[in-house]
Amino acid sequence: MASKKPKIVRQTSPIHIVVPDTNVLWHEDKSLVADPEFDLFWDTHKGVLPMELAVPDVVVGELNFQQTTSATKLLDKVITGLDEISGIVATRHATRLTREDVKAQVSAKIEKWLKAKSATELKAPVDSIDWRRLIHASIWRLQPFTYDAKKPEVEKGFRDAIILETLVNTADRARAEEKNVIFLCKDQLLRTTAVEMLKTKQNAICFESLKDFEGYIKLTQEKLTSSFVTQIQNRARARFYTPSDETSLYLKKKVPALLLEKFSNELEISPPTPASTSGLLSLGKSKWQHKSTKRWIGSTTFEKLEQPRTYHWITKVTATKLFREVFETGQESYVETKNEQILVCIFDVKWSADVKADGRFLDLDVNDILLVGRSIDVATAESVEKYGLGNNTTPW
Repeated sequence: MASKKPKIVRQTSPIHIVVPDTNVLWHEDKSLVADPEFDLFWDTHKGVLPMELAVPDVVVGELNFQQTTSATKLLDKVITGLDEISGIVATRHATRLTREDVKAQVSAKIEKWLKAKSATELKAPVDSIDWRRLIHASIWRLQPFTYDAKKPEVEKGFRDAIILETLVNTADRARAEEKNVIFLCKDQLLRTTAVEMLKTKQNAICFESLKDFEGYIKLTQEKLTSSFVTQIQNRARARFYTPSDETSLYLKKKVPALLLEKFSNELEISPPTPASTSGLLSLGKSKWQHKSTKRWIGSTTFEKLEQPRTYHWITKVTATKLFREVFETGQESYVETKNEQILVCIFDVKWSADVKADGRFLDLDVNDILLVGRSIDVATAESVEKYGLGNNTTPW
């Protein structure tokens, strides 16, 4: 009698502690606690992947501040309006609602939302934070601290620093419980700093958007072990680009050159017509002169698995270029104006690799590059700082 083949038992995925930054939950409609996109995502995927929502107390506090501030501004208008009405009708009218009432009611609304999501509030680990290190980073504007472009003497980043300390502490505790940690953050500086701080913690992964996280969830559904999924997700990002590794796909396949070759027209700005600077029209022809460039390697998202082991990925690459308007006055001479613009191009680099059972990536190749976003904005001190278009720029 032939023996029966053993059944293939799929390994249960571990619990994923999902930690959102404020910018993932924020929504302009303050009658909502969180962005409806996040609510829909959570309700759709919580049954697919074991997840626990954990919100840093700094994020909860920021949501409270934003919504309370919006409500109290409206309350001030109401009080002013009632005062004016009282003067017109010669009868005193007032509201019983106070700023303290507003603050308490906003807090209760957010607490109700957290309870509905079975979420926990992560308290900042104030007793274990290395405050001397944090103070040093604040003084010297080390990540995630940065300059305020409008007030150079002021630093920004304290709340982000506390979120990072909370995140690292959560990852350490989760490892002991064999849980994974997912950090969702749209802020480039905070996310890249988090990646650096978490690089030794194999149970933690950072994503820029819900769509990127959704790609990870899709990967977990391919009947792979959780440890393998986490391993190749982290390795995919490194195999696409590691600054000193010439075998990484971005450098080996010369992705910047491919971008220039395929999208040369899109990576330029056309001169304005007529000239935007009065009094200079007589000097000559107006044109935009390229001043500096910065490229950002964004998230790497799993797209699909082509059996038996060809994995397809999408990595976002953002190219930012600063241009200044100049007027040609003769052979190789020109007059610069103060008019500057920033060009932002967002690309999806589609690539694939054969992934071995031990997590090695072989036969990496670029399959396609798509332009998925392009915008041109007037350059300000804040936007130049935001995109890192200062002196230390990335050459093409």
